[in-house]
Amino acid sequence: MNILHIASIDNDPFSGVPCMVPKMIIAENREISRRIGMDIRLASGPLKDTVRFLNIRNKEISRLKGIQIEMKWENGNSLSDLPEPADNPDLVVFHEVYYPGFLLIAKELRERGIPYIIVPHGCLTSEAQHIKSYKKLPANILLFNRYIFGAVCLRFLSENEKKNTLKKFRVKNFTLGAGIGSTGEINHSFFPEGRKGIRYTYIGRIDRYIKGLDLLLEAVHDKADFLGVNSCCFDLYGPDVNGSKKALRQTIKELEIDSLVKIHTSVSDEEKDRILKNTDVFVLSSRSEGLPLGVLEALSYGIPCLVSSGSGLSDLVNEYNAGWGENEENGLSELIKKSVDESGELEIKSLNALKLIRKKFSEEINTEKLMKIYRNIICSGHKERSCN
Repeated sequence: MNILHIASIDNDPFSGVPCMVPKMIIAENREISRRIGMDIRLASGPLKDTVRFLNIRNKEISRLKGIQIEMKWENGNSLSDLPEPADNPDLVVFHEVYYPGFLLIAKELRERGIPYIIVPHGCLTSEAQHIKSYKKLPANILLFNRYIFGAVCLRFLSENEKKNTLKKFRVKNFTLGAGIGSTGEINHSFFPEGRKGIRYTYIGRIDRYIKGLDLLLEAVHDKADFLGVNSCCFDLYGPDVNGSKKALRQTIKELEIDSLVKIHTSVSDEEKDRILKNTDVFVLSSRSEGLPLGVLEALSYGIPCLVSSGSGLSDLVNEYNAGWGENEENGLSELIKKSVDESGELEIKSLNALKLIRKKFSEEINTEKLMKIYRNIICSGHKERSCN
């Protein structure tokens, strides 16, 4: 089984897809190494599985050293120009959609009869399609629909992403979230050093619209007096996107919630770990997500999460009682109040957060499932393929 992943990413540690793609590829490579170590034999002989990565942005991804193909990719190149065995893959996995460089590669794959999967990472949901729709609608008709509908199937990272994509794109698909490792133990403290109020934390890109941070500020303002009396605070960490920090700080000033909400610089590694260990509730108010890695990471620490319906995880968070998920009955402001009222249940929700990760997002289990799906697609040959 010879798998080739193709994406256009950089080493941005604060953007979802550049963080998610290497993680997914490394997990697949680890699973293949484990299987080879077990010396599994197939009907055709010894297992000869490989996972390689082509970055058409021509940037070396530090986490994928040894997996990434080291050649400069230019428009007009053919997959046959790649080193073996990537020049003749059994299956190609594209990450995202709107890169013109994908189109010629997909055309070549269709001509050679090589199946490919697309992982949209949320970019085909109704909400995402609404953003700059005046560009996307004609681009889809003229260019990208052939690429999308030419895939053997789409891989959705959450049921919410699937539901909101199939409204516009009726295609074969399967749903399987990316996995994340977890120690299975609570990795933080509630109300450390005698702190009384809940500390809410957001870590990610400071993007006013996509990440729904304007909605979060409105929700905080709606419950400002209540939050102030209960000594709560909201800390938002991340890099600025399109001047969002300036706009959000102006909104904070106008809404007079500067005592409740603070916007900080980006954090990573040890500083990020320290912040998560001192977080009571992780919050994500996104309008549209495929699968938010930040929420998965928080859950793996045992941090209850307060998430919007657009996060793609609200239903699961509610089902497992691992926090508070937005739904038709409760919007963000009501959930914020509810989280304060239920602060005595944080430890229970923390244990449930770990259970949710173990049951739905175990890296080892999900990757093993994914490899079986890959094998089913490949072995189905030129017959009508099924991803289920």
